[in-house]
Amino acid sequence: MKRRSFWAVIAVGMVCFTAGWSARSKSAPPATDLAGRMDKLESAQRDLLRQLQQEDHRIWSVENGAHPGGSEPALPQMPSELVSITQAHLQGAATGEMVLIEFSDFQCPFCAQYARDTYPLIKRDFIDTGILRYAFWNFPIDRLHPLATELATGSECAAREGRFWEMHDRLFENPQSIREGSLAEFGRIIGLNPLAFSSCLRSGEVKAKINSDMATARRLGITATPAFFIGVVEHNSMVRVVKRLAGAQPYPVFRGAIELTKSDLKTSVRPRS
Repeated sequence: MKRRSFWAVIAVGMVCFTAGWSARSKSAPPATDLAGRMDKLESAQRDLLRQLQQEDHRIWSVENGAHPGGSEPALPQMPSELVSITQAHLQGAATGEMVLIEFSDFQCPFCAQYARDTYPLIKRDFIDTGILRYAFWNFPIDRLHPLATELATGSECAAREGRFWEMHDRLFENPQSIREGSLAEFGRIIGLNPLAFSSCLRSGEVKAKINSDMATARRLGITATPAFFIGVVEHNSMVRVVKRLAGAQPYPVFRGAIELTKSDLKTSVRPRS
C-alpha cells in the first residue's frame, strides 16, 4: 500500500470511529461529560497520529540510508571541503573555536525531540559559556512532512526581524499542534510585525534562502534529519568538519563528542573523526 493511501485509511478510520462512538450513545450524556469524552478522544487521535508520523519517518529514513532496524538516520558523509557558515543562523560567541552544525526540519518528530531534550543542555553548557558556536540550516523534507517548507519559511521570515531563534523554539515546542494560522499566532507571541511577517510569508521572498540551505545539505550528502557536524573554525567562518552525528541522540553523546574535540584542540592534535 502506498504511504499516501495508508494515511487516507487511517484518517477515514478515525472519522468512522468517532461517528460510531457517537451513534452508540443511546442517551445523550450531560454536556460537560460529553465534552470531556471528546477531549480524551481527540487527545488519543493526536497521540496515534504522532506515533504514525514517527514510524513513517523511521521507514523513510531507512529507505534513505538509515541503519537497518534503527530509527536514526545514517551518518552524513564526512565533508572533504571546508564548510562556510556565513549563511547559517548562528548562536554563540564569534570567538568560539568549535562549531556544531545542524540540518533540521521543523515538522520532523526526531528533530523536535532533539530540540526539546538535548539542544537546551548544549546551549546551557557550551553555547552560552562561549565554548561553542551553533549553526542551523533548514532542510525541509516535504515528501515526508507536508508543512515543512511552510514552517521553514516562517523561521526565515522571523529571522528578517531578528527573531529566528524565538521562532525556532516555538515551532519545536509542540509541532503536532501546528495548524493553519499557527505561524501568524507564533509571530504575534514572539513580537513580530504582523504586516511585515504576513507579507513575507505570502511573497516567497525567502524561498531562495531555503533552497540554498537544501542545496548545501545535499552537497554534503545529507538525506535525513536531524544531521549534525562538529567542526573547527579555520578562517573567515570556514569550518573544517571533524565529527558527525545523526538523529535525536541523547545529550551525553553530544557532550562526549564536543569534549573530545575540545581536548584535541587543547593538545594541538588534529581532531579525530
